[in-house]
Amino acid sequence: LSSAASDVYKRQIFVFETLKTGGKVQKFIRTLFLVLVSMVTANVHSQNITFNHLTTDDGLSQFSVNSLYIDENGILWIATREGLNRYNGNDIQTYKLNKNDPYSLFCNTVLRMAGDQNGKIYLLCTEGVAQFDLTTQRFTTLLQGNINSIYYKNGLFIGKKNEIYRYNEQTDNFDLYYQMAGFGRSWGILPDISRFIFIYSDKGYNLSLIHISEPTRPIS
Repeated sequence: LSSAASDVYKRQIFVFETLKTGGKVQKFIRTLFLVLVSMVTANVHSQNITFNHLTTDDGLSQFSVNSLYIDENGILWIATREGLNRYNGNDIQTYKLNKNDPYSLFCNTVLRMAGDQNGKIYLLCTEGVAQFDLTTQRFTTLLQGNINSIYYKNGLFIGKKNEIYRYNEQTDNFDLYYQMAGFGRSWGILPDISRFIFIYSDKGYNLSLIHISEPTRPIS
């Protein structure tokens, strides 16, 4: 997105702080999505950009794409139900579970991705969370179990039931970061401007805005 579009996005996200009802939250999410799509579409038309399609014929492991991530080298990572795909603009490389390789991806169904833009990609799979090291080309299983959401901002965050955990690289554990009273599952973690993150639940009527450096101090 352009800098102007990015500013609009940040202002729209901040409005979440005032929303308390599920209908409003869901309506706002849909509206925000349409606004962003409209801005991107308008920008594309103004630059006469054309699109090429990637399919299984090009090497994509599965046609159903769950998530996209661009690393610090400009490489596109594609999460599917049948493994992780790496696209460098020319070729597609696929990473899947290999039971004979302890450093392979432990689960083929990749739902979401996040990264630190410094050599690490984090994968939310149906069976837990994995880390991929771009330098060593090795996967590490960080946590197994049912995880609802994943997000990276000055650290790796995951949502599990009504709790948010932060990954501690020194201890290799996930420490409890924030507990949400009255929530269902922590269905998603949304980015904000600088020092805050938004957390919303599958109940759809409660939203929490917390200070990223002071998790015990909820803003709303």
